[in-house]
Amino acid sequence: MAGRKSKRREREPACSCSRLAPRLLVTWMLLSLIVLAFLAWFVVKPAMQDKAFKKSNCTVVEVKYRNEWQGCRCGRYCWSQFPCLQIFVKYSMDNKHVHIGRGLAHEDETNLNTYPQCTYDVCSGMEYNNEELVSKFARRYGVKGRVFPCYYNPGQPETVLIRELFNNTEIGRASCRERV
Repeated sequence: MAGRKSKRREREPACSCSRLAPRLLVTWMLLSLIVLAFLAWFVVKPAMQDKAFKKSNCTVVEVKYRNEWQGCRCGRYCWSQFPCLQIFVKYSMDNKHVHIGRGLAHEDETNLNTYPQCTYDVCSGMEYNNEELVSKFARRYGVKGRVFPCYYNPGQPETVLIRELFNNTEIGRASCRERV
């Protein structure tokens, strides 16, 4: 044995990168699927149910201004206010004349979330511009007996939108884009 060179077999380290990388990849993929399922169940599904507005026809039943004006920020060092217009409507399904509900109409989802007590909001630095824009909106939508297309939330029947910014299709597309 003295003349023989011993061949030592080099052992791979116990934690080889070639074995560890696929395992980490599979683990990350499984964790990602679990997080995605969690988000779909607890975030996207409730958002879609909350935004489940149905198209309808609204008839204006009452128009009034609240006594106090609403304050708003129109920029970094800019504060202003606008008159709080309230347009109450009753709505029916499509062309049927049976009225399903009554509620305060809101211009869109942003208005609903920002100023829930007002139908329309505008915030420029000059209050007379705000008053003029609210009056213009009132002339367009705030005529008693006027009928126009609108959207109501079956889960919250008193919530009515004049126009929808986001619908279920757009929410679904947005959630799909987030996955990619």
